[in-house]
Amino acid sequence: MALFYTHHLSALLFAIILIFSAASALLLHFGKSHLILWDWAKLVFSKPVLIFLAFAAFFFFAVHTPSYITNKAVETVVGGPSKIDHVGLTLDKFISAVGEPRFVLGSVGFLLLLAPFAGKFFASISGALRKKSFSALFAGTGKSEVGYQNAILLSWTVIIFLISLYPTIFLLDIPSSRVSNYGSYPLSILAAIALVRIVVSLKNGNFFTLNKQLAAGGFILFFSYATIAGFRDNSQFVTSSDNYAKTVQTFHASEYLARNTAPSDNVLSDHVYVAADSWSKLYFMRDYNFPFYRANFSRYQNGVDKEEFCTLNMISSPETEESDRCFDELGMDYVMVSKKNDSSQFSDLDDFWQIYSNEELIIYHKAK
Repeated sequence: MALFYTHHLSALLFAIILIFSAASALLLHFGKSHLILWDWAKLVFSKPVLIFLAFAAFFFFAVHTPSYITNKAVETVVGGPSKIDHVGLTLDKFISAVGEPRFVLGSVGFLLLLAPFAGKFFASISGALRKKSFSALFAGTGKSEVGYQNAILLSWTVIIFLISLYPTIFLLDIPSSRVSNYGSYPLSILAAIALVRIVVSLKNGNFFTLNKQLAAGGFILFFSYATIAGFRDNSQFVTSSDNYAKTVQTFHASEYLARNTAPSDNVLSDHVYVAADSWSKLYFMRDYNFPFYRANFSRYQNGVDKEEFCTLNMISSPETEESDRCFDELGMDYVMVSKKNDSSQFSDLDDFWQIYSNEELIIYHKAK
């Protein structure tokens, strides 16, 4: 339950993967699907599960409904894709996000897991057609003994892949680049399965026999490639120590604002130059979309991502009449900006009072 209150993207993916895992379990064990459904029915309608579902429903509706439901922030997740980075990644970008060696080995592991189930499924279909009896599809042993790990792992991988590349299939409006990062986990498990299967098969000579020196050389080359690719990926994503220091300054400024503002006060922050500004939400704990923020400039320029310009103008040009109107209509009381990049346009304005400053940030109060 905690997941649905803390991170709605993870909760949404969890729900979708759970549904497709159930469907995959039925499909991969087609001959026993009726027995599986009966087992699930007995589980769902058992006393412990019914008590938990009743408690969850009571807590959800009567105690505290998640903020992304009450404030309609769910609209940022569910709906037709509209943002530039929400319309799907290319295959190259997905591979780059999860890592090339992981993707290659994970794909091999996926096929190795799927192959035996596919063979059984088509054999079942073929047998039913030969017997001209639909009931032959459901010929089981009278007992349901299903291993769900393969169904979960295969569904997990497929769903992450499809949402990352083709979110329109699910009518989702979420950043595909963020979803693709979730693919590292199932692909890592599949890659490990593939590696073990390959090593065992070579050792037992199941497919063909390799010269020991040739096999050793091949593994050395592969692990060298995987190691170099891993270091290359890390170099792209590991941040410098300077960024950590900037993040700490953002935390200090956010803590100051949270401690010295009233629940009715509105705050505008900057996503362009302020490090880790999204973490400010945890200090205020008011709303999923609080504080307001100026987004990356490209999102205002492409004509798709941002339909309003107030959050841009209030920081970039606070002296204009349009910005003044935005401040009044939105009731904006405080602005947190980068000292180096955005303080100059506020410092000479009489109606903006500097109330806080650290090495990286300045906070201004908008006089009414």
